[in-house]
Amino acid sequence: YLDYCDSLNNCQIGWVDLSSNKVSLFEMKNTKDIVSSTSSSADSRQLAIVIKEAANNYETSKIGLLDLEKNTYRPVTHSSTFKEWPAFSIDGKKIIYAQAGRVRKSGKTRFSGWDVYETDLPTGIERRLTEFCFFLIDRPRYLNDNKRFVFSGESPACNFPRPNTTHHDDSYSYRDYKVTQEGKEI
Repeated sequence: YLDYCDSLNNCQIGWVDLSSNKVSLFEMKNTKDIVSSTSSSADSRQLAIVIKEAANNYETSKIGLLDLEKNTYRPVTHSSTFKEWPAFSIDGKKIIYAQAGRVRKSGKTRFSGWDVYETDLPTGIERRLTEFCFFLIDRPRYLNDNKRFVFSGESPACNFPRPNTTHHDDSYSYRDYKVTQEGKEI
């Protein structure tokens, strides 16, 4: 799958048919919203995508599903925050993603306070899975049992190493942690 922005920050996503080398691009119609951060379902019929909202100066986004056969998309999250890096569960019933807790006023990094969330696709219920307020975070991924997940976060600012604490010591910046849905390290 393609996920790129040109020098004018015009972003698009697309896919390549390996048998024909044909490139197909998904174009948003009647909106200035931008789609990015693709992740494929196990059956390759859908992409989990990020829909960055132009109406809020791209400071909010939704997680969406792009149907590759119909070339249509729909949002599956509804909260007004910035979300990134969606990935399907193995069974295709949930999407896990990172969500920022704040927009920074200065600095090169626009968002911080990242944590991991999931949305149950049949019910639409959004649920927070971690509470560490990372400065940076990478794409979370479910493990094969659909109950555990892995991710990498840098500089946790809250609830680490103990609940109800704040911590800004960079000595924790480059450690990897594996967390279950119950929030316990495995």
